[in-house]
Amino acid sequence: MLGYALGRSLQDGDSCTVQQLSDRLQQDNYRGRTLIREVVLSIPFRNSQGGKVVIESAVPPPPKRTVPMVVK
Repeated sequence: MLGYALGRSLQDGDSCTVQQLSDRLQQDNYRGRTLIREVVLSIPFRNSQGGKVVIESAVPPPPKRTVPMVVK
């Protein structure tokens, strides 16, 4: 799950984070919400240099007004 969230394979430096995630999951009876919360709050996830996040508006932009050309 951490590798998926980071958008890359896990590396040797991620072992501390994986161990911390595992410990927290065990303490909270392996709940899915705990896994998601801990991944999002993890240092590698918060410091990742992933791609740009684009948030698109659900409302379409207003149509452009065109002014007719008058040729004399």
